Amino acid sequence: MAADKSEVIELGLTRTDSSGEVQTAILVLETEKALRGGLKSSATVFWRGSHCRQHAFGLGGGGDYSKTLLQSPGVRATQKAIDTQHARVFTDELRADLATESRKWYADGRDKR
Repeated sequence: MAADKSEVIELGLTRTDSSGEVQTAILVLETEKALRGGLKSSATVFWRGSHCRQHAFGLGGGGDYSKTLLQSPGVRATQKAIDTQHARVFTDELRADLATESRKWYADGRDKR
């Protein structure tokens, strides 16, 4: 069975949750089998604490940063296909752009809208 391909970029952002625990922001770049078949490559910010990681979905704006970069319906989810799409989508330039864009998301307060 093919494994998802993912990597983590530390964003250098922190926040304190309601219990007082300090969480750090990580940007997860992932290529995986899509729910309805094919492949999906996405970038998602999670807040990592000592026991878990959190992501808040926003409806109509707000929520934590998340972006789908490429969906490839009809592509069979083999390890080679996952690795190839991940390498093609997540270039060094795009990794840097996504890190900058996600940091700006929080600097602009878009997670609280």
